[in-house]
Amino acid sequence: MAARSSPAVVPTTTDTRPGTLIAAARACWREFLPIWVWPVAFFVVALIGERLDVRGWTGTLLLGLSAMTLFFWASFRAGRVWLAGRIRYWHFAFWVVLTPLLIWIAVVFSRVAIQHWLRGG
Repeated sequence: MAARSSPAVVPTTTDTRPGTLIAAARACWREFLPIWVWPVAFFVVALIGERLDVRGWTGTLLLGLSAMTLFFWASFRAGRVWLAGRIRYWHFAFWVVLTPLLIWIAVVFSRVAIQHWLRGG
């Protein structure tokens, strides 16, 4: 009985998802843009509420609900990209979770730095 040789296994890649973080951002930036803008919009809404001295239920209803509506819409829009399998999970986690958090931190600390600078400290 002669030994049968198995054909060479040729790896085939059918994964069409972007391979790098930058490629994922380039492919899906339109879906990610609202979630990237949300921290700035949330900060602006908070500043408006602070300037108008809006407190209690009025502030929650007028300003909080508008910011949260934008947040949920932007999250849903960005989440569809991963749920449809267009990008990898870790790319999604970076661009949709970590990047907005870093943007929010930058916005908040830039305000603190500007206030410190204006007060001459």
